[in-house]
Amino acid sequence: MRRLMLLVMLCLALLPGCWDLRDIERRANITAVGIDLIPEEEREGLTGEDPLESKHRPKYKMTVEIPVLGELRGVEGSGGSSEGGKPAWVLASTGTSPAQITTLLDLRLWREPSFGHTKVLVIGEEAAREGLKDTIDFFHRHRELSRRMKLVIANGDAYEVIKVSPEIEELLGIYLDNLIELVTLSGRLQRKNLGEAARELFSTGNALLPRVRPEETEVIIGGSAVIKNWRLVGWLGELETMGSLFATNQLRVGLLVVGSPDKSTGEVAVTIRSSRTQIKVLPAGDRISFQFNIFTEADVVEQLGGRPLDDSSLIQSIEDLVEQEILAVTRGALNKLQREFRVDALGLGDWVWKQQPKIWEQVKDDWDDVHFPRAEFQVQSQVRIRRIGLTT
Repeated sequence: MRRLMLLVMLCLALLPGCWDLRDIERRANITAVGIDLIPEEEREGLTGEDPLESKHRPKYKMTVEIPVLGELRGVEGSGGSSEGGKPAWVLASTGTSPAQITTLLDLRLWREPSFGHTKVLVIGEEAAREGLKDTIDFFHRHRELSRRMKLVIANGDAYEVIKVSPEIEELLGIYLDNLIELVTLSGRLQRKNLGEAARELFSTGNALLPRVRPEETEVIIGGSAVIKNWRLVGWLGELETMGSLFATNQLRVGLLVVGSPDKSTGEVAVTIRSSRTQIKVLPAGDRISFQFNIFTEADVVEQLGGRPLDDSSLIQSIEDLVEQEILAVTRGALNKLQREFRVDALGLGDWVWKQQPKIWEQVKDDWDDVHFPRAEFQVQSQVRIRRIGLTT
């Protein structure tokens, strides 16, 4: 009898089946999310979408991209759109917080919103200046969202980015996700996913995040948003972003164009094959000194006019010019963060903690406000040209 009861209980354990099944046809898969701050003057004419919370003025606008499966090319059974329908629905909703807006989406969709396929989170400029903490906290906690989802800061409104209709890709989320991967190869973008950004921000409140600018049928990726104490305080240009990557040993590939080593040779473009930066932290009286030794290998990929690069002295001159360019972009990034923004967005404090732990215990409480702005930066660069390409 006991064996029979055990057998019955085992069968009962297998019988429930897919009790938590959610049919894909009843889901609204969101591929991109944008968060904007509603200007104070515009809030006066708005009321909350939640009738129980109507006394609270909406503060945020969330924009989502939802694929229309019947309009996508290559979807089995649909054959693509025969009437030129849009492949995605861009839906915007307002509320007092990202969590509330996500709940209110249920009131406008007959399908259950699903963030399992979200590729990118775009945060608008004004929302970033107001503060990222609430937004990052919500999305980092969300059980469906992948921590590998790309995070970018819009130079403008996130809504304008989400509503872009790319010419070569049907869904903005997938287009932006792929574009970030490719632009990273140029060395002019600080690529960060949600998990990486959250670790930096929850640790120090400071970070460099990718910048995106919307156009009608494309988005422009490049440069960095400078985050200080969870708030956007300014921007780094594309070359300054490259300098920040050199300084933190994160740059692996990229392209630089340098001037002519002499009047007989035109401008030269070199592609970086590899780069390695050694960082040393040393005490310098009552200040801290950082030494950046950058070792780079590069290939010549283009020469704009001039005579062939068949002279070793010309190649040496090009190496010197590339070294000077690397020094310029690296010092430019360090000086801008130190003097203009007064924020250690590169995590240099971690290097002090690793190499000079006793000093770090003395300076950690006022590192950003006092000691980082007074730090010394010594940058050295060494470049080797490995290939000059075929010449005729």
